[in-house]
Amino acid sequence: MRYNQKNEEVHKMKEKSISVKVKKGIACLAKKMAVAEANTACPLWGYQHNIPEGVKKMRKF
Repeated sequence: MRYNQKNEEVHKMKEKSISVKVKKGIACLAKKMAVAEANTACPLWGYQHNIPEGVKKMRKF
């Protein structure tokens, strides 16, 4: 294997690792936002959409 090919493989592995970490971060952030949304009411006269059952189960009260 030439040095250039090995370097490309290492680069692809690092890129994949970063991609997985970013995806996990986005999923974690989405879950935290869903929990926050489930525990807050709509202020004043705004319209509050119906939330899915999965999000309703995340309520803390």
